[in-house]
Amino acid sequence: MSGVATRRAPPAAAPRVRTTLLLALFFVSGASGLVYEVVWMRLLSLTLSVTVYAVTTVLCAFMSGLALGAAMGGWAADRVKSPLLAYGLVELGIAATAVGTAATLFHLGPAYVWARRCRSSAAPPSRTATRWGAAPAGSTR
Repeated sequence: MSGVATRRAPPAAAPRVRTTLLLALFFVSGASGLVYEVVWMRLLSLTLSVTVYAVTTVLCAFMSGLALGAAMGGWAADRVKSPLLAYGLVELGIAATAVGTAATLFHLGPAYVWARRCRSSAAPPSRTATRWGAAPAGSTR
């Protein structure tokens, strides 16, 4: 060994930029999830006419989605060759579902009015069946 000190080159900036970009994308993904929650809650409040039912429905759906996603993601995490690509595809699927759900909820009001009219004019056994079928949507009284 000679007395000449060798200097290491500074670490490449690419991994730091990639990490920063990933953190920004995760932040945007979480923020968009919160935006979806608020939009769905407001649309369901208009559809169901009761905010409590809307919030309950959205929270149940959101938490169920988190649980299902964690279960499926945990199973698939070790089997996917490119986790970042898989994550991007899942995010694109979530975005498509969010747009479709918002459009569906916006136009769902007449279906609830129709179900309510059918229920009020139905015979008692079918009225009970309609009530049980409509209970998850919160349209019973």
